[in-house]
Amino acid sequence: MDLVRALKSALERKDKEKAESLFARLYEENRGLVIYVLTRYLRAREDVEDLINETFLDFYRSLPTIDGKPGPYLAASARNKAISLLRKRSHESPYPEDAEPSSPDFARAIAFEEWARTVVGEEDYSIISLHLGEGFDFPELARRTGRKEAEIKSRYYRALRKLRKGERE
Repeated sequence: MDLVRALKSALERKDKEKAESLFARLYEENRGLVIYVLTRYLRAREDVEDLINETFLDFYRSLPTIDGKPGPYLAASARNKAISLLRKRSHESPYPEDAEPSSPDFARAIAFEEWARTVVGEEDYSIISLHLGEGFDFPELARRTGRKEAEIKSRYYRALRKLRKGERE
């Protein structure tokens, strides 16, 4: 009997000990896969750890609807959770909540960001921001955007030249 069916059976029989044992085994056998998928999208260890737990919790909640091997479900779930987190973060302000909006540094940072976005465009600005601000390397940016690495590098360096040129004007 496969692990998912055995786990469902133990839950139906209300055999808590057996269900916990089977779920722990399922977790250990599939944790590496979930980590692999999440780290393809996320860099922060805390984010990965949080989403590992969320992925397995969702798996457990969806267990009645799952047939077959757990790997495909867990991989898809982990991927979707990572993408959702990245989308959520892309709409958040890059400035700390406790930053003083009236401070000159904060005002300068916002003015620079607005200026840079107008000079290089939204997409190229996000490439610069993710590379310099978030530490993403070019291969990762290429994977995230669905573009070739050479194109990402070209856009990055072209955008930096535009910013330097605009700075001198």
